[in-house]
Amino acid sequence: MTSSKYQSAGQACIGGMGANQHGGVSASGTAGFFGEIIVAAIQAAGAIVRRALARYRQYRQERDTYDALRQLDDRTLRDLGLHRSEISSVAAEFMGEAEYTRVRARQIGRADPHWRD
Repeated sequence: MTSSKYQSAGQACIGGMGANQHGGVSASGTAGFFGEIIVAAIQAAGAIVRRALARYRQYRQERDTYDALRQLDDRTLRDLGLHRSEISSVAAEFMGEAEYTRVRARQIGRADPHWRD
C-alpha cells in the first residue's frame, strides 16, 4: 500500500468518523439545522405580527362602532332599543369581546328611572 492509502484509511478510522465528519454532524447538516431554526423563528415572528394586526383591526372596528353609536342622539338610540349607558357594552358584544347580554339589559333598562319610552 502506498502512504496515501494509509493516510486515507487512517483519517477514515480516527474516532470512528469519516474524513468529512466532525462530531457526527457534517458541515452541511449543521447549516441545515440552523437554517431550520431560522425559518421556524421567522414563521413564529410572522404569526405574532399577523395576530397583532388582526387584534388591531378588531380594536379599530370596535372603536368605530362605539364612535358611530356615540354620535347618535338619545331618541335614535331609544329607537334602536339602546340606552346611552349601553354603548360600550354593545360595541364589545358586536365584536365578540363580551358576552351577549342584550336581552337582560333590555329588561333591566325598562326598569331604569332614566329610561324614557
